[in-house]
Amino acid sequence: MWSPPTNGGSDVDPENRSRVNEILSRPDWAGDSTMKRTRHTAEQIIRELKTAEQLIAQGKTVAEVCRVIKVTQPTYHRWRQQYGGCRPRKPDG
Repeated sequence: MWSPPTNGGSDVDPENRSRVNEILSRPDWAGDSTMKRTRHTAEQIIRELKTAEQLIAQGKTVAEVCRVIKVTQPTYHRWRQQYGGCRPRKPDG
């Protein structure tokens, strides 16, 4: 014979409810295997692009460079498009 659930009509076990809510409320709810999202300042991006230029000049591939600077290839190419001609400003003085 069928009986209604005792946990208030939810499929989620009450002991796991907070964990499920935590996972679903995160922007990377797809799982823990996704890369951590970080925001980089313009100075950080320019510094990483300079490092990338040096590595490419040494014969590294874009894929290898991206692993070193810890970004995806689409991010690297977007940064190159946005910041490619920029150099960090030196403080006046």
